[in-house]
Amino acid sequence: MTDEEIVLYFNEHRLAKLESYLLKDGSSVEHELQNLLDRFYEQTVPEHERMEVEAQIELEREREAAQREASRRFAVVHFHEGDDDFFFTSELRNSFYSIANLYRSTLKDEVGKYTLDSIAQSNFSGCQTINDMTFSVLCSAMPNDPRITALVEFDFNHNIISVCESSGNAWRTYDLKDVSAAMYKAERKEGLSLDEMNEVLNKKSGMLGISGVSSDGRDLEAAAETGNKRAQLALDVFDYRVIKYIGAYAAAMNGVDAIAFTAGIGENNIKMRKDVCSSLTYLGVKLDEEKNNVRGEERIISADDSKVQVLLVPTNEELAIARETLALVK
Repeated sequence: MTDEEIVLYFNEHRLAKLESYLLKDGSSVEHELQNLLDRFYEQTVPEHERMEVEAQIELEREREAAQREASRRFAVVHFHEGDDDFFFTSELRNSFYSIANLYRSTLKDEVGKYTLDSIAQSNFSGCQTINDMTFSVLCSAMPNDPRITALVEFDFNHNIISVCESSGNAWRTYDLKDVSAAMYKAERKEGLSLDEMNEVLNKKSGMLGISGVSSDGRDLEAAAETGNKRAQLALDVFDYRVIKYIGAYAAAMNGVDAIAFTAGIGENNIKMRKDVCSSLTYLGVKLDEEKNNVRGEERIISADDSKVQVLLVPTNEELAIARETLALVK
């Protein structure tokens, strides 16, 4: 929807004199002509037709607003410090890496000095405040809402950042000090761009970065069996993080009723399941090694007298992706 331009011709001397008198009254030629045109429109066009025109204008405004909203891309962010919380959306490209770099360059020096809302408003482009309920709704909507690029939670009490990007649909948690150090090394010592950092951290780090072999658990198992210490280290780090997060959530939930191993590694790595469960005996977890000696088969793998049920649950990620895609295009 656009406004049409009207061109008028008027003698320059008359115009200059007219403008000088209007200026004394705090007005202008444009302002007076606009008011005159509005009055002329109301006097000339019947009321019922004016109402039809206004309805058409409002409809076009709503369509344009809907188009702008549909094309908008934003991250949903939560700041937590002390007993304070601040929720907002922000227009970010390469969300995690932009935020990580922002933390290293600015946020780490501002937290504790300024209010959370002022930090967000001054550092995050397109910052729009939301409440905790809207935050929860957007978190749930992300898998089916192409506008949402990432969910980001800063816990300044424990100095951690948790990120779930739309491309991955899985939460990742990092120590803010590690994030800051990694960004510094990538930017200052390696000279990497934001996209190159994205490539390194998403595709060349993790188990591949530790092992130098592969990100595939099967390759790592085979390499570890031949004595590759870096491959064994990658497997040990993976086991440790699984154990740590199960323990953390068990503490937060005041116990655990069941533990499910799923997806590629969970449903296929027999040794990993055994190693993890052997470190959870304090929770009452007891694995049945015979039941556990299987890959990709849905079953209970805990012993009959285990206080916590342990399950092996295969997934069909391709089917889930196909169903979500179908729901979007319907």
